[in-house]
Amino acid sequence: MAKSNRSRNKSRRESKAEIAARLGLEYRDGWFIRPSRGGPPITNELVQQLLEEADLKDAGLKPPTTVQIDVGDLRARSVEFTATELVVTLADSRKIVTPLDWYPRLQRATGAQRANFEIMPMGIHWPAIDEDLSIAGMLKGQRAKG
Repeated sequence: MAKSNRSRNKSRRESKAEIAARLGLEYRDGWFIRPSRGGPPITNELVQQLLEEADLKDAGLKPPTTVQIDVGDLRARSVEFTATELVVTLADSRKIVTPLDWYPRLQRATGAQRANFEIMPMGIHWPAIDEDLSIAGMLKGQRAKG
């Protein structure tokens, strides 16, 4: 199996400009930018994903395919807590149930602090404990930091 350019030459690390050139990007002022489109800088996570895909292609492998799925209306309608879970009911009556220990601030909060929430267009905000959860993040299984 062919080795990728990066693994062939481990003694020398690619510069940001070399990485950008390999991915068809530009590296300016500390940011990776798509030259043909301009627009906002590209995140480090996307650069890492592009590098991994380029390495797979160099090795003669196909990168994983991303499938987009229409998940419908992701607006929260209500929020409830059990002793161990956060239960969010969406506008279309689906429920998302996640472990409360994924959200340390909510787990440590008092009942009154938990009850004081605001439903936002893309998630839920608890002002008293400065916690914000996105519905998309809950569906992805993302835990809160801290």
